Amino acid sequence: MKKNNKNITVDELLEVFPNKYELAIACGKIARSEYLEGEEKYVVMYKVFKKIIDKEVIIKEL
Repeated sequence: MKKNNKNITVDELLEVFPNKYELAIACGKIARSEYLEGEEKYVVMYKVFKKIIDKEVIIKEL
């Protein structure tokens, strides 16, 4: 993966998930399937954060 110039900040992620604990849980659930594909951790986490920022993740409250 080529190094991206755009860094994703925590503040950007917290705009989507106002609670940092909910953010951590959501990231873990999304990343679980990506880790199984065998990519490196930094690549997986960038993809997860990008999905959250681009609103590709559906958030449902129970």
